[in-house]
Amino acid sequence: MKKYLTAIALCVSISYSADVTLKEPPRTLSKYYPPNSNKMEFLNSMYAMSTAFTGMFTNIQENDWKNAEKWANILRENYLNIGKMVPEFDKGLKKNEVNALVEAVKSKDMEKVKFNADAVGKSCMQCHQNYKVSTKILYHYPSFEVINIED
Repeated sequence: MKKYLTAIALCVSISYSADVTLKEPPRTLSKYYPPNSNKMEFLNSMYAMSTAFTGMFTNIQENDWKNAEKWANILRENYLNIGKMVPEFDKGLKKNEVNALVEAVKSKDMEKVKFNADAVGKSCMQCHQNYKVSTKILYHYPSFEVINIED
């Protein structure tokens, strides 16, 4: 696995003349991608969170707080589910902040919505910075193990 990621990092660094270090995603993540699963539950949770974030803020802008609350709850459900699916990610989740975000939407407190959405969003970005590229390489592209590069 590390040879595989090193080879990809080497190719990327040669192409872009920059140092690139990829972190290997937790092994528990593999159970949500082929060949272990074709349901794509983890990726579906990611898409659901993205849609919920957008839906929540779109509804707030339209002053539709009832639907914003619906989207905030969908966001919270999927966000907390990430820690259940991949326990290694659980410690990075901002659980208090995602709960406070839902409460802020319920109370129509825009300052608290912004504050807590920022905290939750930063936790998402941190994880994406660490694992998005390596996860895509490992689970989206075919294996490069059968390819030999002449030295």
